[in-house]
Amino acid sequence: HLRKADMVVFPYRHIDSSGAFLSALHYGKAMICTRIGMFAHLPPESVAVCDAENVAALADAIRPLIEDGKKRTAMGQRAAALGEQLGNWEAAARATVQVYAQATERRVKADLR
Repeated sequence: HLRKADMVVFPYRHIDSSGAFLSALHYGKAMICTRIGMFAHLPPESVAVCDAENVAALADAIRPLIEDGKKRTAMGQRAAALGEQLGNWEAAARATVQVYAQATERRVKADLR
């Protein structure tokens, strides 16, 4: 579904972060989300943001992307670049395994003392 989408919209009302959003970035689609949690800190050139529970603002964010395919494509490219910058699930898994290995090693060394 994400490959076929023209844009992906995350009109969250209450959330800190979103794995679905982070996954969707890698599909290179124009992204629109509400300005809450992690979304409030995203670069505005990469993702369109609007206030939560503001239907008019959401419509204003979506409308230009519906009307202008070039703008939609450009925003999608910037979203994909942001996704590359933030990394992917494989990189997150590798980093998590590395942290667990380091913690285990420190615990073993501490127990040997």
